Amino acid sequence: MYRTIPTRIDFDDEEKLFWEEQCRHANSLINCALYQTKQSHYARLSEKENAFTTYWRGDEICSGWKSYRVSGISYATLCSTLKGNEHFAAISSQAAQQILKTVAESLN
Repeated sequence: MYRTIPTRIDFDDEEKLFWEEQCRHANSLINCALYQTKQSHYARLSEKENAFTTYWRGDEICSGWKSYRVSGISYATLCSTLKGNEHFAAISSQAAQQILKTVAESLN
């Protein structure tokens, strides 16, 4: 059994601004990775013949995308696509790579 020991750190204003900026860039990198994944997924769906369909919901006729799992998204794909991203460059490369690994694992 492991025990977590809480640690209280007091940052000065400059350090606090630095860490807030790092967190903001990390969050933006996650959003960029999810957006890139969504765009490539819909591009793949539009290539399929029956991906967009018409169906009945109650008494109304509706249309929309069929549900398919996200496929073809890996850490290597995300890393090569987002290497030139400003948020990737703003944080350390090891942290950025770990963020992209986490996003890829959560989607697969």
